[in-house]
Amino acid sequence: MALDLEAVRAAYAAGPPSDEFVRVPTREERVAESEHELVRLCIEGGRDPAAERLGQHGALIGGPGKPGRTRSLVSRLAEDYAPVRLAPPSWFGHDKPTAMSEDAGHGILAMLVASHMAGVPKEGRPTPEQMRQAFDADPPSEIERFWLHEVLACGSIRELRGLIQETGMPLGAFVRALHNADVRRHDVANWMNQFAVAPEQGHGVQPAIQDGQFDPLVQAFEGAAQGAG
Repeated sequence: MALDLEAVRAAYAAGPPSDEFVRVPTREERVAESEHELVRLCIEGGRDPAAERLGQHGALIGGPGKPGRTRSLVSRLAEDYAPVRLAPPSWFGHDKPTAMSEDAGHGILAMLVASHMAGVPKEGRPTPEQMRQAFDADPPSEIERFWLHEVLACGSIRELRGLIQETGMPLGAFVRALHNADVRRHDVANWMNQFAVAPEQGHGVQPAIQDGQFDPLVQAFEGAAQGAG
């Protein structure tokens, strides 16, 4: 779908978004937010937004008659320059996410630890049971927060989808762990925000992530990541 430039400009004129999460932003709002972020980084770096044609000084926000970018945005989407705000756990149908069953998903938890904590001495790596407890903890301890961050920040979308499927973890619990570990990933936030519903709107049946259901989405995210690398 083509980007609505007038909506981008209107969102930019409204100013940077507040810290409070009130709804999942549109793509146009995220592009506007990314432009605010680029302007902020430019000024903090001692550079001139006008010289770099950012904000009102460029065609994206300033409109026809303004110059285009002086430099490429590489292969990443413009909106990927601003952090994607992840909806809070309560937006996923579980104000207090239920714990995982004690014997669920030990295989994939062991695989994620082995794959993404290879640099941690073996005696310092968590067991699958300890990882399960880390996901259940709210708040987690400092070491549990480290374990969660290593797995959630480094795991591919395909691996994380498998984690949710094999453990039977509610999406609210998964999102809670992302927040607790302070993991801010565009691909994961975009993925999870598809299922976010404001609590005041009520919740229907929690959507299940079935085998193959999100293969095209997973492939798209992985392809974009490879292209950006």
